[in-house]
Amino acid sequence: MMTTAPDVGTAGQAAEIAAYHHGLLDWPPEGCEQIGAGSQRTVYLDRATGTVYKVGLDAANRQETATLTGLRARGVGHAPAATLYVVTVNELYDGDREVTVVAMPYLPDDGSVPRPYPLLEGAADLNPHGNVHAHGGRLWLIDAGGL
Repeated sequence: MMTTAPDVGTAGQAAEIAAYHHGLLDWPPEGCEQIGAGSQRTVYLDRATGTVYKVGLDAANRQETATLTGLRARGVGHAPAATLYVVTVNELYDGDREVTVVAMPYLPDDGSVPRPYPLLEGAADLNPHGNVHAHGGRLWLIDAGGL
C-alpha cells in the first residue's frame, strides 16, 4: 500500500512568497530570502522551516512536482517530497490570477558525497549535473522542472 508524503511548506507561505515575487509586497515574508534564479523560476528559502519555494513557469512547476511524486512512488531514493500549491495573486492592472508554487525541503550541497555526481533519473534539463546535490551523505535531485 502506497502512502502519500505529507505536504511540504504551507499554502499561506506559498501565497505570500508568490505575492512578493509578483511585486505585490515590498519585502519578502519574515525569514525568507531569494537564494536562486534560473531562466524559468526563482527560488526562495524560508529559513525557519528549511523549505524552498519555487515560483515561475507553471509548466515547470507542474512537471517537477509530477516527476518527483512519480519517482517517490516507485521508491527512488533521490527524489525529495514536493508539494504544488496553486495560489491566487491580485495584480493591480491584470486582476486575480492563479500561479503555481512548488515547496520542497532545502537540501544545500554539503559535499558529503564525493564528486563527480552521477546523472540522476528525473534530471531532464540543460543543467542535469547542477540539479544534483549531496546532502546528509546522499544524493538528491533538487530540480526536476525540465526544459
